[in-house]
Amino acid sequence: VGPNALVFPPELTVFIGNLPYASSEDTLRTHVNSVLGPSSTSCTRVRLVRDSSTRRCCGTGYALLTSKESVASILRTGLGTYKKKELRAEVCGKRTKKKKRPTYKQKGVERAREGGGRRVLGKLKRGGALGDKEKSVHKRKNSVK
Repeated sequence: VGPNALVFPPELTVFIGNLPYASSEDTLRTHVNSVLGPSSTSCTRVRLVRDSSTRRCCGTGYALLTSKESVASILRTGLGTYKKKELRAEVCGKRTKKKKRPTYKQKGVERAREGGGRRVLGKLKRGGALGDKEKSVHKRKNSVK
């Protein structure tokens, strides 16, 4: 993905799941257009996710449509059966992505609530147990003298 990469607007893109491994872009585009109407050309581009070594379809893809009405129509009616498999259509874009987990710097104390940091917070809640440790070290130093 470089600066010359094509931009596909997420509001006009539909995610397609449960594709057969033998899928091709041309036949899938024809199928999507037939679902939208017999003489429809609303599907302008189809992208299939492929395995890097075998170059076979991984079972997912994206269809770029010309209007939001076409997207709504596909989401309402579904894509039907393609090569003996029932296709799944979902909204694509930022609206469906999960929130990114905050990084360590953003989490601060919340990060300490997981794993070993719980001990530290527990000691702080019990009334300054960390201070008691410092006192015990101080007592040992004084007793040696």
